[in-house]
Amino acid sequence: MLEASTVSIVHDDARLAGRDAADELVDVMGGRPDFVLLFASAKYEGRAVLDGLRGRLGSGVQIAGCSSFAEIDGKGGLTESVTAMGFRLGSALRVATLADVSRDGDDRGLGRRLGERAQALDPSLILVFYDSLRVNGPNVLRGLQDVLGATFPMVGGGAGDLGDFVRAYQIADGEVLTGGAAIAVFSGPIRIATAARSGWMPVGGEHRITAVEKGNVLLTIDDRPALELYQEYLGPRAAAVASLAVEFPLAVVGGLEGTCRPAEGEIAVLRAVAGIDVQRKALLLGGDLPEGTLVRMTTGTREEVIRAAEEATARALRSLPNPSCALLFDCMARKLVLGTRYRDELKQPMARLGSIPRIGFYTHGELSPVDGVCMCHNETFTLALLEG
Repeated sequence: MLEASTVSIVHDDARLAGRDAADELVDVMGGRPDFVLLFASAKYEGRAVLDGLRGRLGSGVQIAGCSSFAEIDGKGGLTESVTAMGFRLGSALRVATLADVSRDGDDRGLGRRLGERAQALDPSLILVFYDSLRVNGPNVLRGLQDVLGATFPMVGGGAGDLGDFVRAYQIADGEVLTGGAAIAVFSGPIRIATAARSGWMPVGGEHRITAVEKGNVLLTIDDRPALELYQEYLGPRAAAVASLAVEFPLAVVGGLEGTCRPAEGEIAVLRAVAGIDVQRKALLLGGDLPEGTLVRMTTGTREEVIRAAEEATARALRSLPNPSCALLFDCMARKLVLGTRYRDELKQPMARLGSIPRIGFYTHGELSPVDGVCMCHNETFTLALLEG
């Protein structure tokens, strides 16, 4: 029987924050957990947090997680914390943590290597945390799927920093690394329900991506400069495109690589406009988009973004009404768009989840299945309910 508990610590000293989190987990769980899921603010040095945690728990406890822009605990969103969920797995479940780094820019190869190691463990679920600043998250996911299959259940997100986009870290057992990915491999009987909703709605017609560089530098749409078309859509607000772009992501029409096509009015995958290149009239995206992909522009209000989180939670709970715990992966861009209302987004999801333990973080890209196939999202609220 899967049991879980969540604690959050705010402390100026990273090592003491990790130690105090371990102390609280041991206290609330009545002993050491078997596995710890750890999200630590990027303000903390990762090795110090991990050393504080392991110094109290010992080397026999598996640990996986990453640095975060902000964290989510049992009450809602918070910042500059060390937040940890301890798991008791019972006799039927096992968890192993694995990590690797990208080599020569071969991010898909990184995913394949992790997938091959995970496959040997007879996996039933994998949590994935990749370095959003140094590796291509969608390619890491594709590599995992090359080995495990497109429909293998995976959830997680991109490790981030505090918004300066300099350094993120990933944690797997005793390792702290950058430029790679950490995964937690669950083996044994476990049920999972997932949901992903953004709150943005597609507007206008379909447009085709006609030139892309490095996967995420969008040069042309319909053979026109991408920035030119995007500014045309913004209308009178076009002059403020650099500051407004986060509020107007691109919606992918249908699934990436032919995985699904959502119902009219729904979005399966979003791509955030993370920046602009005025000289080249290009858009810098938060994730890759292959040439030939169809996209639509989007619009949304803060109320619609907040409501989407509740709708996603309700959808997951309909599939798994009595979960043991909840994992939430929420895009940092949503927090930026919501501003002072960012805590409002989690009020209804927390109310719907009731008393079950939950943990999460604000990501640089979210991994969640749509119609059974895991995809890499931007600006999307995703969650996974686990029962074991």
